[in-house]
Amino acid sequence: DKGTGFSFVQCAHRVHFIVCGKDKRQQWMDFWGFKTCYAKDKYIPDKILKSPKSVIAAFIRGLFSADATVDKNDGRVIWASCSKNMVDRIKCLLQSHFGICSTIVSMDKGEYGIHYHLGLSCTRRKFWESINFTEGNPKKNILGKFLEVKGRVIYDRIYKIEDSECNVVDIEV
Repeated sequence: DKGTGFSFVQCAHRVHFIVCGKDKRQQWMDFWGFKTCYAKDKYIPDKILKSPKSVIAAFIRGLFSADATVDKNDGRVIWASCSKNMVDRIKCLLQSHFGICSTIVSMDKGEYGIHYHLGLSCTRRKFWESINFTEGNPKKNILGKFLEVKGRVIYDRIYKIEDSECNVVDIEV
């Protein structure tokens, strides 16, 4: 803490960030460039986007540790959001900084709007080695069981190739 009003507490498989006082919370939000918005308007602040690879990895690790799922049948990692901008940026960061390929599937949730699912399957070893989940997170154990799956070769048909926002070729399968 050291008088900042901020502290971190490790509880089971999560780290809790504790802010003492509304003004301190706002200072922390302002420092990182976060603004209050609706879920569909979420974004990654420029300060994170321009940070070193280790900070970007920590940001994605926290995001996936909190909100992603790992399929218990095939080890596929899936993260969902209703913010198209956020999903596109995470996909771009995964590819450009870590060489992790992913796919985005949009799902119409009726009155809840469109949700976007970002999935990782063939590159789960790269995800494990460069980002992973937080220590003690059960998702880490599930993913670990699928790192050495042998005899499975996955072929995907490429049906669309287009340029993405971050000068990385986006190949959808």
